Amino acid sequence: MDHAFHMLAILSAVLAAATLLVLALRPMLSRVFGAGVAYASWLLLPMVLIVGLLPRPLRQEALTASAQFTAPAIVKQAIVIVAASEAPRVPAAPLMAAWLVGVALALCVMARQHRRFLRGLGELHATGEDGVYRAASDRAGPALVGVLRPKIVVPRDFESRYTLREQALILAHERVHAQRGDALANVLAGMLLALFWFHPLAHVAVRRFRLDQELACDAAVLDDFPEARRSYADAILKTQLASSGQAFACTWQSIHPLKGRIMSIARPPVGKQIRIAGKWTLAIGIAASCTAAWAFGPQAEAPLVAKAVSAPQAVAAPGVKPSSTPKKAEAAPALASAAGAPRAAPAATAGGTAPSPQPAPAPVADRVDVTIQLKVNDSREQSIAMKGVGLGDNTASFSSGEAEDRCNYEFRVLPAPGADFYQINAMVHCTNKMPSAPRLVAKLGQPSRIRAGEQKATGFEGFDMTVLVSKAE
Repeated sequence: MDHAFHMLAILSAVLAAATLLVLALRPMLSRVFGAGVAYASWLLLPMVLIVGLLPRPLRQEALTASAQFTAPAIVKQAIVIVAASEAPRVPAAPLMAAWLVGVALALCVMARQHRRFLRGLGELHATGEDGVYRAASDRAGPALVGVLRPKIVVPRDFESRYTLREQALILAHERVHAQRGDALANVLAGMLLALFWFHPLAHVAVRRFRLDQELACDAAVLDDFPEARRSYADAILKTQLASSGQAFACTWQSIHPLKGRIMSIARPPVGKQIRIAGKWTLAIGIAASCTAAWAFGPQAEAPLVAKAVSAPQAVAAPGVKPSSTPKKAEAAPALASAAGAPRAAPAATAGGTAPSPQPAPAPVADRVDVTIQLKVNDSREQSIAMKGVGLGDNTASFSSGEAEDRCNYEFRVLPAPGADFYQINAMVHCTNKMPSAPRLVAKLGQPSRIRAGEQKATGFEGFDMTVLVSKAE
């Protein structure tokens, strides 16, 4: 639920940025490249939303102190855990429920508007011309109705209201809508508006989209009938320009302001070569915007896996088999070595020769304090204090979050070879995610850090662990 809410918030920001960009560029696109290019610029909105949902590779980053370690010894000491309180979080479930209710209501309103528009047409009768039907009312149409099988509907007084020239222009206008699939585009715009019903810019975008759709259609008709600008303007003036309440149809009764539509008709036409250049320019701009949306959009869920520091293999002497993890009989020397105690001289072999003495690791502090700062996403921070760590078993564990946000953590501190080096092993188990096992080596008095996850537009998502080992007080 939290991931869905986070994704909706990111897509809302992407939609706002894309809408503002199109609103800023559409006057220039229309003036330089023509109304068709300005109308096509609205493709940017669905494109960036779709591309923003595509998953991206999970980037991992691991920062560790440079040190080598072998099979760990065992430490033992009491542990004190101090967990910081989590930052307040906005409950996602009620907000998502309200969003779903709003989506359902928006769809119902649009379906009711379109149904009322269809009822206003009355019974349709074929006119004898392919795909053209006459409505029972003289206040409905001309309009293109239907998505899968669009049909042109004209008012009952179509022949008496318009001249033959005007009738031909109006039918050409609606046929351009049908060829471009504008009825389907209106349905998709309605779906987008329903999904982002709460977004003010979504309402602005859909309204401007419908206006540019009519202007682009006007420009396409006048490209075929350049001498008919006066007749085309007369046909517009004879048509009632009030909104008919339709939602998905392409209607001649445009909601576009009369002055703006007449001015667009009087504007000189844009040359074909300029329009082609405008389409290529728009395609490049949309591709660049989609790349940016993909780079900064929400990322699909992926398991957090830290880059573990692997233990180097010891080099064996000729004829000697490398030793594995110490057995119980060898535990005492191993513990003594880790604590800096002197080791007994190696025993002679059956051949009378003793193996080459191995250098003992540098001594470490007898007891240390370990402070671990762990961030799970930017909104949570945990602080773990391990006091007086010495030899023996030593594991710190705690949990955070509830339900699908619950995570269980285990930490273990082990001495590593080298002067004042310690190895910290962690195990993270989060609900609905793969377990991860970050591991790092920290030097006494110097902080070490390991980080795994993804930097998103809203912040870092993953875990970020910083460890500081200091002498016990």
